[in-house]
Amino acid sequence: EPDAAVRAHLAYAALRAGDASLFMPYIMAALTAPREAARWSATDLLGTVGVGMPKAVAALLRVVEAEPSERVRARMVSTIAKLGEPAAVALPLLERLQSDPHYFVRSAATNAIARIRSLPR
Repeated sequence: EPDAAVRAHLAYAALRAGDASLFMPYIMAALTAPREAARWSATDLLGTVGVGMPKAVAALLRVVEAEPSERVRARMVSTIAKLGEPAAVALPLLERLQSDPHYFVRSAATNAIARIRSLPR
């Protein structure tokens, strides 16, 4: 797990330098890291560097329902909506997540759906 933290810091540094895309495989891998903080950080990074990228949406779609932390799950849902037009494929999953047992996930799903549906087509 220390390697995941180092990779996250390197990705943040690359983002500040202007090119975190080199670290996309590491960012996506960190979405399933054992530590919640690593998954949270990876989600935040995807929300910044993954805008407009279908592979960023796909990465979140693969892990969001299995995410054990409702806090991180809600963050993943909100991040999906920030990714722009490619997020439209997530609407069926987001509609299912409106029935999540946790309020924050349900609320994030409702807000994400509204945000995605308001995007220009």
